[in-house]
Amino acid sequence: MTGRPQRLAQFEDCLRDVRRYLAGRREASSALVYGSVALGTAGPESDLDLLIVAPRPAHEGLARDLFRIGARHDVTVSPYLVERGELRTLDAQFLESVVRDGVPIKGPAPDVSLRAIHAEPYQLVTLQLDRLGQKAKVALSRELYGYESVRTYKRRTYRSRTPGFVETVGGRKLGRGTFLIPSRAWAELDALLEARRAKRWAFTVWMQSPG
Repeated sequence: MTGRPQRLAQFEDCLRDVRRYLAGRREASSALVYGSVALGTAGPESDLDLLIVAPRPAHEGLARDLFRIGARHDVTVSPYLVERGELRTLDAQFLESVVRDGVPIKGPAPDVSLRAIHAEPYQLVTLQLDRLGQKAKVALSRELYGYESVRTYKRRTYRSRTPGFVETVGGRKLGRGTFLIPSRAWAELDALLEARRAKRWAFTVWMQSPG
């Protein structure tokens, strides 16, 4: 047996030992294989990617033992060790793809529902201002993004900044005429844009809440 079939056999043997090892480690509450091994596309340079949920004090020992198991099979084991409470801090798309394509080898797969990962709806807004005059564009920009005032008094320069609507509601500017705001602020923004006679495109995206 040579080439890719032999490599797949190495992964299978290694994974069998990893399963046996994790079954005896109570601190590892859940684990799954993801990446090319889970998808069946592993090649000669592939790693055995693992997502393991365990308390932080156990991470070093688990990682050390898993590396040793991999070395016995000439397989690079790449464990991603997280505490359960840290799951919500992972990139939402990464976590969703890992759980969707991964293969559980111990315990239940992590819950990646929007509620579980503390995601909330935002509006991605792009403005269409070609029908507005320059003065109206400047006024709208100041209202949305804020502005800085500079004045000089007795040879001293004083600066002050007034935040705009986007910052006030917890959103952020992404580029020229494009910004994100929490969906809860949409009605207020829509009224503002209508009053300024500004057209817009908008659609909903889900993002993890900060903090």
